[in-house]
Amino acid sequence: AVFSSAATCEGKTTHFFDSSSVQGDTIQSYFWSLGDASTSSLKNVSHQYSSKGTYNVRLIVTSGQGCKDTALSTTTIYDQPVADFTMTSVCFGEPTQFTDKSTLSSGTLTYQWDFGDGTGTSTAQNTSYTYKSSGGYTTKLVVTSSDGCIDSVTNSATVYNLPNADFNFQNACLNDAVELTNKSKIGIGSLTYEWTFGD
Repeated sequence: AVFSSAATCEGKTTHFFDSSSVQGDTIQSYFWSLGDASTSSLKNVSHQYSSKGTYNVRLIVTSGQGCKDTALSTTTIYDQPVADFTMTSVCFGEPTQFTDKSTLSSGTLTYQWDFGDGTGTSTAQNTSYTYKSSGGYTTKLVVTSSDGCIDSVTNSATVYNLPNADFNFQNACLNDAVELTNKSKIGIGSLTYEWTFGD
């Protein structure tokens, strides 16, 4: 009786591969005990454990003549990270702040940021980035645990257009009204105004 498996991450499927043999006969039946009260009679088994931990797995194979052998091994289910972050919407020219909110019960995380503009990346836990133009951007964060388990998440924020403040006026005589004409513009959105008349 011989089998193999690989350690997997919580929430993923573990695969068990039988490589048992018998000289001059054939294997007629398989009995798997997967360490969490689950069993199977298949040759190769795929199983998803409900929680992380180390499980004792047993395979019993029976030949056509009724002879049996047992193989024992352990398989490990590692903690799965959950990727999460927040990001700020800013005006053009200001740095967008990215704050990591990812969680992992045990172990450490590494980080890979893609800021969604085709060029910006980072491997810091918390970071900032100044976009080269206004618009909406979708940032992706990929976190990898020290056991090799991976999760990713995307989030969106906006870099707002800057307004272009402008006005003109005509000089006037004392006690006459000076007419001020607002010529300010913005590509998208609306404006509010505050005048200071210099006196």
